[in-house]
Amino acid sequence: MKSEKKNNTLKDLISTVKKLRSPSGCDWDKKQTHESLIPYFLEESYEVVEAIQSKNYDSLKEELGDLFLHLIFQIDLAEEKNRFFLKDVLCISYLYFKSSAKNLEATGFEPCLVR
Repeated sequence: MKSEKKNNTLKDLISTVKKLRSPSGCDWDKKQTHESLIPYFLEESYEVVEAIQSKNYDSLKEELGDLFLHLIFQIDLAEEKNRFFLKDVLCISYLYFKSSAKNLEATGFEPCLVR
């Protein structure tokens, strides 16, 4: 039987984080807070910088994946407490980018509304 390679999506990553943080999930993941993750977040950030400086793009890909996981984890923590949601973070990213990239308006892409 031939196994199919699954293309992991953002939805899969979010689902995995939520499963790990669920009541039946991993004890370590369940007890984490925004603050407890700071040392790990910093470590991954520095590893991204090191990969860029050394032009090691395989390492950069891996470290960006690790950092991306931290972003999703932090957002999940915030969503749990109704502080903010992924769509809010994406909206702010878009608005920041739009303010510095004047050509973006020509695309007609508008993922969020200013509240």
